[in-house]
Amino acid sequence: MKPMKEPAVIQTADPARYIARLRRHTTRMGEPAHRGPRHGHRPPGPSRTHTPPRVTHAEWTGTHGTVTMNWGQWTVQAAPGTLTLRAEAADRENLKQIQDMLTTRLETFGRREHLTLTWRTPG
Repeated sequence: MKPMKEPAVIQTADPARYIARLRRHTTRMGEPAHRGPRHGHRPPGPSRTHTPPRVTHAEWTGTHGTVTMNWGQWTVQAAPGTLTLRAEAADRENLKQIQDMLTTRLETFGRREHLTLTWRTPG
């Protein structure tokens, strides 16, 4: 089966700042001591049934990141004024989990800038 992929492009004055924030966040996600409920992550309850993702590999530069996790993979690329993300997963459910995770994180990181993330379905 061909993996499902969807991109998102964000206009921002400081894309490198968001790369750095995502890198720090992802590094903490991959630490064994932080698996399971973590600071800033609510434990699963009646309305939250999924478990947090498990990061299996991450590669970063100052302008690019690739993260592989049990849900799939995502990449982020910074260019002047733009941050481009691509989410990839084997199925729609995992793709949506990656998108939701990235959307929540980036909109939280960029709340002062009123950052919004919209995923585009290729077509």
